[in-house]
Amino acid sequence: MTRTEDKDFRRVTDNETAGQSEPSTYKYSYEEPPISMLHENAPYYGMQEDDTIHTLEDYYALPDAKRVELIDGRFFEMTAPRAIHQAVQMKLANRFENYRRTKKGGKDCQVFPAPFDVQLDRDQYTMLEPDISIICDRDKIQGFGCYGAPDMIVEILSISTRSKDMYTKLSKYKNAGVREYWMVDPLKKKVIVYHFENGDEIALYGFDAKIPVGISGGELVIDFAEIYDEIRYLYD
Repeated sequence: MTRTEDKDFRRVTDNETAGQSEPSTYKYSYEEPPISMLHENAPYYGMQEDDTIHTLEDYYALPDAKRVELIDGRFFEMTAPRAIHQAVQMKLANRFENYRRTKKGGKDCQVFPAPFDVQLDRDQYTMLEPDISIICDRDKIQGFGCYGAPDMIVEILSISTRSKDMYTKLSKYKNAGVREYWMVDPLKKKVIVYHFENGDEIALYGFDAKIPVGISGGELVIDFAEIYDEIRYLYD
């Protein structure tokens, strides 16, 4: 089974081409990146080596078992996340969802953990899968996923994705209109928060911090010390 079966439920642009049933040939390269938190000299991640420009038709023609992101016409392979990645993702998503369910101000926002497709640029060349997407405009939520920029995105950094999340996706999210972007680094026990609505405002926190969520007006605060206590066994 391929993703093609789902394509009738997604939004596409008027200039999108159709009729291509099989994806073009592509292959991946991978090198382990340096682990510097705030600066890396060059991007390293699982990405196609050739210069073929792919579209959503190619993306939806891939087998379901092949997990990739499509960024500006290029495929980026997604490997299976490790236990600590999944644990952080689940605990954060649960806290966002609990706030949404119990607080009047959060009820218009919907929380979607990965796997969840985001057609960020509303074109045929990009389809992302953020670890957590929070969307407050329900018109953007389509059958396939999100058409346009979520209000807030959280990415959990890993060895294979950190450069992509810290550079490629950072630029894409900012330019598309994402209001707030969190990068959570379990390895270094750090959280980088970008408040794009306030220019290039950046905040850096440790796993002992209480971090206010900007799109909630600071009403929701994520206690990372509490989360760390819940996942500490994964560091043993």
